[in-house]
Amino acid sequence: RPGITISPMLSHLGRGLPGGNHAKIQADVARMVNDAFNPPSTRQDEKYFIGHMPSSNSGILYLWFGTHATNSDILKGLYHAMVYREMLAGGHKTHSATQGQVAFAELCEQSYEFSQRTFAEFCQAVTQSGWDTGTMYLSKSSRLVDVRSQ
Repeated sequence: RPGITISPMLSHLGRGLPGGNHAKIQADVARMVNDAFNPPSTRQDEKYFIGHMPSSNSGILYLWFGTHATNSDILKGLYHAMVYREMLAGGHKTHSATQGQVAFAELCEQSYEFSQRTFAEFCQAVTQSGWDTGTMYLSKSSRLVDVRSQ
């Protein structure tokens, strides 16, 4: 299963990836950051950003939250990342780098659509089981990314 990393530190990107062609790794990191912070129109209003760095073991998901993210936004981002992670682990394989990028983008959108449809039910279930969804320890400003339009 891919790991999920939550950190505003862009210097952490690419850590844990196999060594080798550093130019390719840098290009992959640049593509992933660009894709994460320029989501499709369906996700433009979300206050979280998901990036995926593929590798031989399904890769790593990176999750960032905007400075205006509410507790609900943070929970929604975590839920979307978990759904995406499960879909990646479910055997969605790709063959070439170009096809892989398209497949991962489509899979991210599928996971987003699923998480949108089921988020309210998820919140209700975890609240009924005793979770305190009103307190998010990830909401500290040190965990948030200030994203500004260019």
